Amino acid sequence: MQMCGEDITAAAVPEKPVLRLFAFWSTLTTAMVRSGLIGTLLLLLPAPDARGENFTYEDRHGTAHFVDDASKIPPEYRKQLNVRKDEDDDLSETEQQARLEQRRLQGEQAERRNAADRQQRKSREKAAARQEYLRSLVTPVSISGNQIYVRVSLASGGTTTDAVMLLDTGASVTLITPAVAERLKITEGEAARVTGVGGRARARKTVLSEVKVGPARVSSLGVVIVRSNGAFGEGLLGMDFLRGFSYRVDYSRGVIVWVPRGNEFEGGVD
Repeated sequence: MQMCGEDITAAAVPEKPVLRLFAFWSTLTTAMVRSGLIGTLLLLLPAPDARGENFTYEDRHGTAHFVDDASKIPPEYRKQLNVRKDEDDDLSETEQQARLEQRRLQGEQAERRNAADRQQRKSREKAAARQEYLRSLVTPVSISGNQIYVRVSLASGGTTTDAVMLLDTGASVTLITPAVAERLKITEGEAARVTGVGGRARARKTVLSEVKVGPARVSSLGVVIVRSNGAFGEGLLGMDFLRGFSYRVDYSRGVIVWVPRGNEFEGGVD
């Protein structure tokens, strides 16, 4: 047998099995050292795991996390990777345990602070949403004597327009003028007659896909198209719309305040 220039023969090995094995291993090791093979094997051995490093990252809620392996960090947070050198290597085991306990307590305190901060943010967001909701319940109106005019959003199919209409609790139906109907591209309608203070008048009936005032909304509302002669502006908002909601008119502020009775102002009345 020959390895790296060394000749190992049976004559060089003692007869006893144990001695033969020892002599063989000794000769083999010497040959490997002389040839540099030992150094090559050492280089091929896996390097020991890096010690003394911790990794930190902060999640989208602002919570700090500590891990001992970079692979434990979610991919979306690896760009903010922060490597912390462990300062505990020179401490005794007792001191290291005490330090770990201290860090655990600090982590719990930080988590409690983060939880409190999240709760405060939620409370602020809820309060802001509440204020926005209350503001949505107030609709400006124009008051002339004892007449109340309000801006109404009307829709017919994919066409929408706004109209300033008289709020009339004495009218059973909602009226719009021919000019408003033209803006909504309404060209047809069922013939009808309406009776008012000025007598009977020819009219047409149609169905609007939506009528909306502030947060109050009604879908598929039947309306009458009739000339107003200036009696009710661009239309008249009647009880067929108003009966679905509770409201009060604040004359001093010039607004309608809608009063929720359920969830009607979250999506209207269909």
